[in-house]
Amino acid sequence: MGQVYGDTFRLRVLDTLGSGEHIVVLTSEEGVYRGDRVAWRSAHVYRFEGARCVEFLSFQDGVFIEFWTARKELIAA
Repeated sequence: MGQVYGDTFRLRVLDTLGSGEHIVVLTSEEGVYRGDRVAWRSAHVYRFEGARCVEFLSFQDGVFIEFWTARKELIAA
């Protein structure tokens, strides 16, 4: 994220949920890419085996998807 948004990237944890081997972190995130600001919500899902994270999934809202779909130069790269 630092490579894409530089020092403009901000992440705020809204909530955390955990059960057994899974932890879900709900976030509010924002950054500026080539002069365009984007703000979105995400859910980050972690799966642990013991103390080790073995899987990570990230889900973003429609604002994030629309923003990056309009910037095809990165999608094609």
